[in-house]
Amino acid sequence: MILIAEPVHFGDVHIQVNSAFIAMFRQIYSKDEMEVLAEKNHIVALKSNVESHFDNIKFKAFRKYSNSRFFYWPQKIIGEWYQIFKVLAIARKKKPELLVWLCLFPTGQLLLQFLSTFLFRRQQQIIVLHGEMEYLATCDKKLVDRALGGILRKALNASPRHVRFIVLGDSIKKKVDQLGLKCADRIWAIQHPYIYNQQVKRYIQRKTTLRICTFGVLKKTKNAHLFFQLAERFQTEIEAGKISFHTVGKIYPDMEAYLNKFVECYKPDQFLPQQEYEQVIAQNSISIFCYDENMYQMSASGTLHESLRLGLLVYSLNNDYYKSFIDKHKVGKVFMSLDEMYLELSQMLKHEQEICERDYINNLAMFFEKNSVLLQSEILRNLLRLPLL
Repeated sequence: MILIAEPVHFGDVHIQVNSAFIAMFRQIYSKDEMEVLAEKNHIVALKSNVESHFDNIKFKAFRKYSNSRFFYWPQKIIGEWYQIFKVLAIARKKKPELLVWLCLFPTGQLLLQFLSTFLFRRQQQIIVLHGEMEYLATCDKKLVDRALGGILRKALNASPRHVRFIVLGDSIKKKVDQLGLKCADRIWAIQHPYIYNQQVKRYIQRKTTLRICTFGVLKKTKNAHLFFQLAERFQTEIEAGKISFHTVGKIYPDMEAYLNKFVECYKPDQFLPQQEYEQVIAQNSISIFCYDENMYQMSASGTLHESLRLGLLVYSLNNDYYKSFIDKHKVGKVFMSLDEMYLELSQMLKHEQEICERDYINNLAMFFEKNSVLLQSEILRNLLRLPLL
């Protein structure tokens, strides 16, 4: 029996990566009983996303536990702890061959490692590490971030040998190895899993406006304001209908001073349902991300993989995760400055060249082929065969 738990995220959040992980484990353990515990609306989203991959999986739902903004932190910590206890109670009763945690907050990590050391010494576990690893990054942090980083480091160092971890990229693994964690030999790196569409856009007609977009968490602290500054430089071309700039989804208040008439913002005051979110993004030709070197040091970017799945060319400012990925798979371009990106787009408009050139189309098709659920599962299967030392 395989037990998979997602005690942290609700609704559509992390829906793509969680869908892919569950599909991969279903592929690997196709003959085993499998049970997934997650928030009620998250389960609905999982089933609607890739139900064909979820044959013979039992889902066990819990209700969303953090609603109040005033009591957010106590609800988040205590609610996750409660779900961890529920999962471990199931594990004690059913004794699964493998217990997989799709995500844990640092305080949840600390609780789990304590319980794993003293009460669950023989239970084989895998924990997927996501954005919480950024608390360990060396750049300046707020006091609460430093505190959470200290908790996470303590939890990882206290983890027993029957608990293993997954990070979502080789560049992340290299940085994690530099932290001197005691569990470094039990941290595996795999490509950020995704269930990609196998059909690649063969070309994009240039008879219409060149549509550029950005999406994800749109806030100044993630350099989203640079997208608006880039758009402003194309005022003449925008007015002539040659190019248009779009954001999709929630824009945070720290962006208010940077909003301008050159960017069309789709529902900036709300988080969009996944299906609507994808439909709007797919109308564009290029996605642009302006993260700097201090961002995505220890975690992967889901927006990059969402762009590829929807057939968009990816443009990014220099960032370790994006540069490592794009250099390896040749599915976009990395620029050292906003000026370089501006010049590239200007040349593209001037020469009226096709956005999705043949090389890009072929590279994207090859990437999809090499990262099918089946092949991603084989990579994970081989890691699972590694003996515990």
